[in-house]
Amino acid sequence: IRLSVRIGQHDLEFKSKQANEFLADGNKVKIDIVMKGREQAHPQLAFEMANKVLSLLTIEHIIESRPNKMGNTVSMLVGPKTK
Repeated sequence: IRLSVRIGQHDLEFKSKQANEFLADGNKVKIDIVMKGREQAHPQLAFEMANKVLSLLTIEHIIESRPNKMGNTVSMLVGPKTK
């Protein structure tokens, strides 16, 4: 799932709903927050967005890789919690 730092609230809720559906099906979800131009000078905004997305996930999940910055993207991997 690809997001932007400036994503709107409704769009963020829609993307997190999609992530919940993927996790409910037993799939892993890679969340990419892409920064463009001057946004790259403030990577803390992307990390805050990653935490906001995690707070919107309602399905039980495990964070397989914490948010990390690679170039102009902050990526993290979330997987479903096994039973």
